[in-house]
Amino acid sequence: MRALGRERLKDTSLDYGTEAGRAYAERRGLVPESEIVLRERQAEAAREQPAPRRSRFAGLKLNAAPIRPDRARQAERARSRTSAWESELSRAVGQFAEAVEDARRLVREDLPVLPHQQAAVEAGIAAIVAAAPGFDRSDVVNAFDTHTALITPAVLGPAGREAAIVAIEETREQRLALEAKARAAMRQWAVLEQRYDQAERGQERDTARQAVSGMEAFAEELKRDPQLESLLRQRGREFGVVEGSRLDRMVRSQRIEQELARELGLRHGRDLGMGRS
Repeated sequence: MRALGRERLKDTSLDYGTEAGRAYAERRGLVPESEIVLRERQAEAAREQPAPRRSRFAGLKLNAAPIRPDRARQAERARSRTSAWESELSRAVGQFAEAVEDARRLVREDLPVLPHQQAAVEAGIAAIVAAAPGFDRSDVVNAFDTHTALITPAVLGPAGREAAIVAIEETREQRLALEAKARAAMRQWAVLEQRYDQAERGQERDTARQAVSGMEAFAEELKRDPQLESLLRQRGREFGVVEGSRLDRMVRSQRIEQELARELGLRHGRDLGMGRS
């Protein structure tokens, strides 16, 4: 009865010193569990609970900058290298192509090309010629006139510009070959004309006829080569065609053979009227 009358937890616990009494007191909630007992029970409860699943986002820093794939970095480096290595000539071709494309927009809309657009085109040509002194203005114009499809790729990037440069180089080679042919033709004509004039002065009919035959063959060959004929007509002075000369009048005539016959005084085929020139 003395034990039941006590209210304090401390005093009550003293009355249950035996193991059976302590177990009875624990069931009644009168005796606190020791720290060792609590740790053991907590460990046992932890072992009975299933281990939490690892999140697929564990360790991921959501606020970190995104990692770019290697391909993206490589492409960016390639672009920067291309830009760094792009030649002055390539940039000039791009400048010209952009100016032409801007002007073509108005042409497609049946509008006149504005003065500043024409100036931009000329500036682009000048930039190309300055970057490649071997190029002529006509090389640039003729290359893009012949290959109009090169304009858009040349605007878009270095690869298209390189294709345009190749076209300009090919046009330049063709021009140089045609100019070499024109110089050779001028040398040939000079020999034929000199022979004719000497034969005419010396009344040498046979020699004169041979010279006339050569000049007729020259005229026929020139008629079969419209590029050479056009070159001599437009730029003959550069190659030694004297204004008002026989050759000048001949290449400017629409009918080369008739003009040659008139100039040489030919009558009835190959008959030569001596003393007329």
